[in-house]
This record gives sequence, C-alpha cells and structure tokens, in this order.
Amino acid sequence: MRTLTFFGACLWMGAAVAQQTPALRLVGLLPQDSRAVQFVSVKDGWCSTAHDLYRSADGGRNWVRVQTPVYDPRRFQFLDSRNGWVGTGGDSFYWTHDGGGTWTELRLPQCVVYDLRFATLKTGWILGMRETPGDPLREFIQYRVAGENSVYVPVLFRSDDGGRTWKQKPYPDIKSLPSRIDFADAQHGLSVEFNATLYTRDGGDSWHKSSYANDVKTRELRLAEIGPNTFHATAARLVDAEYGWWSVEGDLFRTTDGGASWRQLESPRWHARLVRIHGLRFADRKRGWAVASRLGQPSPMPGFRTLDGGATWEAYAMPLGAEVGEVTLAEDGAVYFWGDDRLYTPAK
Repeated sequence: MRTLTFFGACLWMGAAVAQQTPALRLVGLLPQDSRAVQFVSVKDGWCSTAHDLYRSADGGRNWVRVQTPVYDPRRFQFLDSRNGWVGTGGDSFYWTHDGGGTWTELRLPQCVVYDLRFATLKTGWILGMRETPGDPLREFIQYRVAGENSVYVPVLFRSDDGGRTWKQKPYPDIKSLPSRIDFADAQHGLSVEFNATLYTRDGGDSWHKSSYANDVKTRELRLAEIGPNTFHATAARLVDAEYGWWSVEGDLFRTTDGGASWRQLESPRWHARLVRIHGLRFADRKRGWAVASRLGQPSPMPGFRTLDGGATWEAYAMPLGAEVGEVTLAEDGAVYFWGDDRLYTPAK
C-alpha cells in the first residue's frame, strides 16, 4: 500500500492504481450541511447551506458567511466573482453586483419555478409550471394535477434586462414534466423534461422536441423515475451551439446538432455496474466530468472523467472514505467535486 500526504494522511488503494488512474485530492471542509457549491474561478467559490450563503476566495480552503436577505439560499447562481443571484423559493429573487455586499430584490412571474438560469448578466430564463383549467383525470403524471378542475402546464419566461422584467415565450406542452434548462450561450439551449429534451436555437423564442438517431434502439432505453426532487439520475449539458450530452438512468447520449438529435454512447460503468449519472459538466467537446446518483447505487461512488467526448470514462482514485455527490466547473477550467461537506479537486 502507498500513503500520500495532503491535509493529513490519505491511504490509496494501491501504488499501481495511484500511478495509472487520475486521482482526487482533498481541498478542505465545506460549511456544515452544504446544499450547493459553485466556483466561478479556481479561487472564487460559493456554497449554500439550509440558512446561509458562504464565499471562498482561496479555492475552497476557507469560507466566510455572506449576509443575504434570503432565509434558504440553496438556489443561487454567480456569473463571476461580483455578480450573482439567490432565490427566495417564492415570487422574488435577489441580485448582487458587489459580491454579496448589497442585494436588490426583483420579482418573478407568477408560476411554480422549476429552474432559473442566466447565460449573461442580462439574459436569463425561467422554466416552470402554471395552473390552468383542465381535467386532472387526463393527466398521466400526478405532479401535473393542480386541483379538482385544474392542471399544471409548462411555461417559459425570458428576461433581457437582468431579471427586472420578464416576457413569456411560447413553449410546447409535450404532456411531460419539465425539470431544468441549460444554455451554452444566449441563443442555444436545452430543456430537460421527463425522458425527453427540447432544444432552442433562438434564445427560447421557439422550442422543438429532440429525436434519437436512427441506430438508437429506443425500446431498450431506460426510463427516468420521478421522486421528491423530480428525477435523480438525469443530467444534461450543452457546451456550445452544437455539442451536448444527456444521460437518463445510465443511458448516455451525445448531440452534434444542438440537441436536435441524440446518438447513444457506451454507458460508463463502475466494477461492471452501470453508472446512473446525476451531475454532468463539460469544458469543451472532449473533456467532461460526471458524478453518480446516490439513490439505488452502492456507496461510496467515485467521480468520473472523459477525455474523448464521452466515448470512454475513467473513475478517479478517491481518498479513503471520500464520497462525492456533485461536480462544478469554473469558467477558467477549474474542476471541483464535493460531497459530505468535503471539497475535492483532481490531483495535479
């Protein structure tokens, strides 16, 4: 056995493993009961807990509490070290333009917000559901039932002034359940729905349902499961106007036409077991990172990386007792994994 030293002694699985496979190293501890982590650069990071927001200026080694007007700031996004927002879980959210020193409240349109995402300081989208008259008995998905005579239908809004005003955009109802949106830029985006995706090439003015390539055996594909947090083993990422990846319960796909069609890739595996991907990040068309869903899989699971656009994946060698549940990628290419209030990064 071989012992490496960083922040104390960490025992690795063996010298051959440490030499031949990529490894994660411990950076430091996160605030207790961490809910979400985002880094905008190798040094500047943000972390939320059940009641507080924290900031790090030294790559996650130390964290300082940031005063916010939000009771539960788990939903947040920073576009750089100074500009970002936190959600209230209600009908408003708060912007900061000085790294959390001051906050400005902005109103959200009336809907159940599923995802809020900005591609630039000015341009952002809200994906949600809105109650409308309808027949609940005709709704296959229980989450779409609103009342005795009403149902929820998907709705999309766009802002071009930093969230001060919102304009509703046409969004097709494919009788599914929306989950999240991902934009490569202000024009090209994906919307993840229950076992399906939609794509846009005009900033959300129009959406189209994706299809599978002709060689995909659709009857053999796995289906996502709906749970308290929607579906746990689904992840998608659009890295530019053409290339993106999508995973459902371990089935992995790549698009080279902006989400119009998906071609299936070999699924990543860990000790011959299929990996159900929960988090997915790509720096470019070749380099990507993934983490597995914690539900229904053996624990602990390692983090994964690909250097060939998802054609093959390799697992990171993990510090003893380490477990990761998410991965975040900064604009400058810095990669951080985190889980159980500990922060990790790939070893040099």
